[in-house]
Amino acid sequence: SAFEDFVQLVSERARPHGLVEPAQQKRYAAIAYCLGYRFDIDPLHAWAGEILRDSQYHGAGNLALHRLECEFMSRIVEPVSGASSAVALAG
Repeated sequence: SAFEDFVQLVSERARPHGLVEPAQQKRYAAIAYCLGYRFDIDPLHAWAGEILRDSQYHGAGNLALHRLECEFMSRIVEPVSGASSAVALAG
């Protein structure tokens, strides 16, 4: 599938962050799909790179991914869904 091909491509970017398990790489790829292939070094998403480089997560890839997913939800998904809800209520 196209997503599996994308996971293969993005897995090269996930490995330096200690994300070597296939499930971890799929989670990383899902975020990369939304934020862009190089989100971990993109200044627009500096928060993501900071999480992935945080020394407290070295060797704890699932914890880093969980934090990354939570931040993604609070910074990207919730504001967008909240805005559309406000528009729906006003309209």
